[in-house]
Amino acid sequence: MQFLQHGWGNHVVRMVRPFGHAGSVEPIFEAVLANDLSRITAAEAAQRMAEDLFVAELPHMLYRGDTPLHLAAAGLRYDAARALLAAGTPVNAVNRRGAIALHYACDPRPLSPAWDPAAQRRIIDLLVSAGATVDQPDRGGVTPLHRAVRARSPAAVAALLSGSCGRCCAGWR
Repeated sequence: MQFLQHGWGNHVVRMVRPFGHAGSVEPIFEAVLANDLSRITAAEAAQRMAEDLFVAELPHMLYRGDTPLHLAAAGLRYDAARALLAAGTPVNAVNRRGAIALHYACDPRPLSPAWDPAAQRRIIDLLVSAGATVDQPDRGGVTPLHRAVRARSPAAVAALLSGSCGRCCAGWR
């Protein structure tokens, strides 16, 4: 069972409820977390988060406007991300904070049960090969590379510098 908390600004209201109950996220987000490819369809892949929610399992905040691909990237769910891309989820869709899925893939969560540097690199490579804009700043001006460096995530930094980002950041090596 997955638990969520509502977040408003810097405050998290502890209203914990499982996915699938009235008022929670769309089933596609539940399918992505479960890496259940049988429930990923083109119609479902186009869904967007309607409200800000904290996914305690990852742990990671989802924001209004996030796509299922944002969640797959945050949770390092490679198979789900690949299926979402094949179903037409836009790789560069931005949420209300201006972040794309690649931003989430570069966030480390070393205390999370999903944390795996090799899986992180694999999902970054997938997103970059699908056309993710590696130098896309969010509304705060932070790029995926900034997030990876700030988080001291060598797997993410290496993936970005060896991929398309190597062209735009060649002078940083």
